[in-house]
Amino acid sequence: SYTILSVFFPKEADERGVDAITVGWIFGVFELTVVFFTPLALSMIQRVGARKLLVAANIIGGVANCLLGFCSKFEGIAFVLACVFLRVIAAVGLTIGLVTGYGLLPVLYPGSVSTAAGMLETVMG
Repeated sequence: SYTILSVFFPKEADERGVDAITVGWIFGVFELTVVFFTPLALSMIQRVGARKLLVAANIIGGVANCLLGFCSKFEGIAFVLACVFLRVIAAVGLTIGLVTGYGLLPVLYPGSVSTAAGMLETVMG
């Protein structure tokens, strides 16, 4: 959710009059959301269930990242607000997915948790 965006987003933002500091905040709000949302995501696993959370995480993150592509239709402050909002929503989806995924590793792969964690980090990280 970060690597692909870092290639083209700064140029797109610059074309819409967004300065580099604001672009940094747009990128940074993602990680800030992950930090603050992780405890809530942990508490949701037992209440909602891991399977439902994984499905929800993929839907939430996928829709937010797809909608981020339409932010190019906005200019100025509307562009910034739309990007920040969608980055926060994408971070919520990623957080739910990572917390649930790492929580399921010992259950699904009891003999090879470290290998499974490495694979999860490769595809999600």
